[in-house]
Amino acid sequence: MLTTSPIFPFVFLLGLTVIAISIALFGYSLGVLSTNSLSEYGVTEELDGFFATIIWAFSLILDTGTFTENLGVSPGLLAFAAINSVFGLIITSAIIGNMVNLMQKGLDEMKRGGISVKEVDHLIILGWSRNAIHVLNVFAELGFSKRVVIMTPLDLNIVRGQLSRAKKKLRGIKPLLLQGRTTSNEDLERVAAGQASNVIFLADESLGNGMSQDAATIKGMMHLHGLIEPNKKPSFASEITSLSNLPIAQTASRNQYPIITSTEFISKAIAQAARYVGYGAVYRELFSLKNNRFAIFNLGKQTEGRLFGDVAQGFKNGIPLGLTWLNDDGRRVAALNPEADFDLADGDEIIVLVRGSESIRYEEVEPKNINIGERPTSDRSNLQKILIIGWNDHVPDTVKELQAHCLQGLSITVASTVDPETVLGEIRERTGMDSGLDINTGLFLEKDTQALSNLNPHQYDVIIQMADQTNPDFDADAKSAINMFLLSEAKSKNNLKFPPVIAEFLEEDNIQLCDGTPLSDSIISPQYLSVLLAHLSNEPILDSIFRELLSAGGVEIALRPMAQFTDLKSIFFSDLGIIVRSFNETALGYRIGGIGGELILNPSTERVLDLTSTVDIVVLAQQIYT
Repeated sequence: MLTTSPIFPFVFLLGLTVIAISIALFGYSLGVLSTNSLSEYGVTEELDGFFATIIWAFSLILDTGTFTENLGVSPGLLAFAAINSVFGLIITSAIIGNMVNLMQKGLDEMKRGGISVKEVDHLIILGWSRNAIHVLNVFAELGFSKRVVIMTPLDLNIVRGQLSRAKKKLRGIKPLLLQGRTTSNEDLERVAAGQASNVIFLADESLGNGMSQDAATIKGMMHLHGLIEPNKKPSFASEITSLSNLPIAQTASRNQYPIITSTEFISKAIAQAARYVGYGAVYRELFSLKNNRFAIFNLGKQTEGRLFGDVAQGFKNGIPLGLTWLNDDGRRVAALNPEADFDLADGDEIIVLVRGSESIRYEEVEPKNINIGERPTSDRSNLQKILIIGWNDHVPDTVKELQAHCLQGLSITVASTVDPETVLGEIRERTGMDSGLDINTGLFLEKDTQALSNLNPHQYDVIIQMADQTNPDFDADAKSAINMFLLSEAKSKNNLKFPPVIAEFLEEDNIQLCDGTPLSDSIISPQYLSVLLAHLSNEPILDSIFRELLSAGGVEIALRPMAQFTDLKSIFFSDLGIIVRSFNETALGYRIGGIGGELILNPSTERVLDLTSTVDIVVLAQQIYT
């Protein structure tokens, strides 16, 4: 219909103008308006009366105040002047109303996220979840100054509310919000995806869980490949929720971009934290990249035949972690923690952990050898019995990771409010459980304050509390905090040694709720995943590093008592690094005061360590199966 057409307001205004001028010409035909009479309004007498009438009518339409300037004219002329002035008021009001309406439509369109983006080299976040705030926080800490665009099918009022609550953390980041589908080629064009410098796909919470989230990410990646300009190579990072969908996602990305499987990644982190209490704190410090960063150093000269251990001693303000090179496909790969006598090849570059924004300082030095004899045997106990409290999507993969890290018989008890048969069936399906794993499941009621005590928590080697979101009316972190206090009660009932407790949290601020409880270490799963995605979108080489650090059968971050390396009372960190490397491990830093003590990563090579107190060395090591 014409009235709903965008051109209707303009047709309507034109019609009113024609009517007003026609009325004036009617007056001219009656002889009321003439060149002589119109001269009272400033119309030159040199004009023909017809054209003079049109000009007079226009002047009254455009400036209704003209009517009051000559009230002493003839009554007939005054009447026609009044009529044209009224039309002028109507037309002026219509013009103003139309302008306001157009502006309001533009604002509404912006609020609904229906606008198009005209940007180049910007950051795009496709999809929305609680991880998005953490991703933006990382870019805020990195001082990211380019435009940030977020597109999601979710109601943008929900997104604005979450951004508003987190605005103190996101200083300097003012994202542009658009509503659209990440699976739509048209919507991806609206955000100028082909011209972006960084693209992050998140598993959108508005799409439910599992396959529908992953399908949207995979389809979006396929569309995006067709939009990228030939001279552009944006940095990608994508989140996939299910490990089974990873091969499809890798095919969609043409194996060129990092893809993180959230359940796999979090389960690996939880398993490592269970094996080395304090790992969570090390991970937060190391991979937050606030005080340290991973850099690639080229020796700039012949590397063939040089030993990694000799080269490593030349770094003055960083820790060499391993090697990186380009493979036959032109992709960069990494090998962490090589042996000290590893022969370098031409093209090998060194991965270095360096402090902040410092440039790497390297000097050729005469290799130094420190002989301390045999290494003392580790007194680290094996994990044989593990209690997992709560249920979420990470539990089956966590069980699988714990099993992968153990050679001996492992017994795991999963206690949750979910039906035990459902839990057991899900674990069996996801892990391919074999005879080397003993799984027990149990049902406990949230209102039963004795439920955790009845599980006899003292008998386990480690207790893992999962972020349980099975009850939508009960906050997962609040549930974890309550269970920490219930474990405190269980601990106080006898004097037996209580096992370390690892807990998964959704928000870092909620950890303080557990002060005074047996909580030993924590994993903030959304934060960890988001930090990883944000950094991978900037530095894809980190994908190889992170995967090696978390995969069973590769290298791992471990905490070892200082007594395993030396019985000296003090030592330079540079000398400690040489000693640790002689055992095919890399010293990353140290912890003073045991679990919960002060953690120092990447200290100065000239720092002297006082070993009279309890000191644990943070090392990069080949995995030891338990």
